Amino acid sequence: IGFGSGFDNYYDEYYDADAEPLSFLARPQTFTVEVGQSVIIPCDVDNIGHHKLVVKKRGPGDVEQLLWVGREKMARSRRLTMDLETKRLTVTHVRRQDAGTYVCHFDTSPPKELHHILVVQYSPKVSPTVPTEHQVKAGDKAVLACKAEGNPKPIIRWSRQEGHLPNGQSQQEGDILHLEKVDRHSEGTYVCTADNGIGPPASAKMTVIVEYAPEISPEK
Repeated sequence: IGFGSGFDNYYDEYYDADAEPLSFLARPQTFTVEVGQSVIIPCDVDNIGHHKLVVKKRGPGDVEQLLWVGREKMARSRRLTMDLETKRLTVTHVRRQDAGTYVCHFDTSPPKELHHILVVQYSPKVSPTVPTEHQVKAGDKAVLACKAEGNPKPIIRWSRQEGHLPNGQSQQEGDILHLEKVDRHSEGTYVCTADNGIGPPASAKMTVIVEYAPEISPEK
């Protein structure tokens, strides 16, 4: 059976018996950057031949997004550029949603892949998880609580605008602040502050109002 010259051209284009197996020159890495910075994702390869490099991103739930196929850009974002010679992907003005696993892929048999992880750090946000105003009776308990998000995970510290906390401390760490057996000296504005070292800390305020019976103290 004769296949003609067309088969020879196909064989020459897609197969090279003398070629060495392609291999990645870069190694798997984890890149940690802050929001707004830039990062280079290396897919450096040796003996690429006629193979097409595929670059994709895996996000939450292993959802894949195709970024590049050979010389063709598949992603719409202008913040993504590819150096077609060095096979390096650049992400500029990094955003939180850019975090994930970046995969350099060749559809060989078996497939060859190189995985890079991008971690994006961002400043904290904090919000109260209970009402911002607490009206309690003297002797009762008040519970103040905040939640914070950010990367790295923020630390929450409590303080009081009027001075020290009722326990005598200037600050207390934790998501929840328990005020046991409040009295009139427990009244005030309590502040939960979240800080992770990225950007400025974030704060939220809560007010505690204590109902108590009249108190009389002689001046002399």
